[in-house]
Formats: sequence, structure tokens, C-alpha cells
Amino acid sequence: MSITNFMSRQEIERNYEQSDCRDYHLRSSDNLLAIYHINFAGVKGYGELTEDNKTLYQAFIVNYWNAFGLDTRMTMQPIAINFVEDQEFNFEYIDSYDSTPMCATAKRVIQVLTAQGKKKPLHKFINKDFIKKGPLVASTPKKYLRFEYKINGCNEWMHVLGAKEWY
Repeated sequence: MSITNFMSRQEIERNYEQSDCRDYHLRSSDNLLAIYHINFAGVKGYGELTEDNKTLYQAFIVNYWNAFGLDTRMTMQPIAINFVEDQEFNFEYIDSYDSTPMCATAKRVIQVLTAQGKKKPLHKFINKDFIKKGPLVASTPKKYLRFEYKINGCNEWMHVLGAKEWY
């Protein structure tokens, strides 16, 4: 049984054929709605994206869905899309074994950057052992689209760097 509206594989295949996608590849985000009944624009965070990021997400989600086989696609469900700023705060130290300078992440902060220019907290990770060890050095913030989704019953997320580039 699939997570996507509990449709059978036969129903999904029929939806592909009715959408003129006989090779089982989505052509556009409209196909995602027609075949899987997934409104990509209805996910959490979509309304806070800039127009450029909405366009990138729309192209990405089609490519991402096409990267999987039908059985896996049937288990996929978008949860959220956000443009984020991801910054680490590191504790620097000297390795006692060989005196090599080392670095460990003591804190990581991920904030949503809205189209209106506001920042909203999304996630915060703190390693209490490293926080106490000394001054922290901030890394250069990384900015990317963060796509959260469910696949095979598990919550996952991706860095989206381009329509065909993610990790």
C-alpha cells in the first residue's frame, strides 16, 4: 500500500497514461498533481519563497521524482520547502595525540529566510560538551533550499542547489 493517497501501482500507471506520460516520467509539476494528487505548492514554507526559489523548487521536484522508480515514488510525500541560512559555530582545539589543529561543531543554527527578508528559526543543535570548552568561531553561513519529505515511511531532507543538483 502506498502513502500517496493509498493508490495502487495500477492506478498510478493508469494516471501516467491518462496524463500522456507513457514512459512514466513527469513532464511538469502539473503531472505531480494529476498522477499522485500532490500539490507541490501546498507544502509548508512554499508561500515564503521568493519567485526565483519557487521556480527552482518547481523544476527540482519534477527532476527529483523522476530520479526514482515507480514503487519508491508511491511512498514519497513532500513536507516542506524553505530557503535557509545554515551556520555552524565551531570549537577549535589542538589534538593531544599529534598536536594537529582540530575543529568540532559546538552549535548549528538553521533559519528560514523569507521572501520578505525576515529570519525565522527552523532548527538549532547544541553540543553542550563543546559549548563549555572555549570561544566559538562562526563559519560562513550557507544558503540553500531545504526540501523535507517522507520516503518509504522515513522523514528525510535535501539541500537543493539547482534544478538537477541536490544532496
